[in-house]
Amino acid sequence: MWNRDPLAVLGVGSAVVAFLLWAVPAQVCVWGGSQNYPLPFCGQEFFTLDRLPFAAAFLALSFILLLLRRR
Repeated sequence: MWNRDPLAVLGVGSAVVAFLLWAVPAQVCVWGGSQNYPLPFCGQEFFTLDRLPFAAAFLALSFILLLLRRR
């Protein structure tokens, strides 16, 4: 498949990366507790806004690559 249409492979691959950045939970650590004894609280969160620009960039890249490919 790579030899026949490399832009399609890269476009689909970047769409998969964008989906994984959006759908996979992120490890988030928040410092809580008192000022003298801060305690970290670590957990998983879905749909964090930190990775949203990267997911949008990979999705835009996939659209561009899929539009540029030859038929």
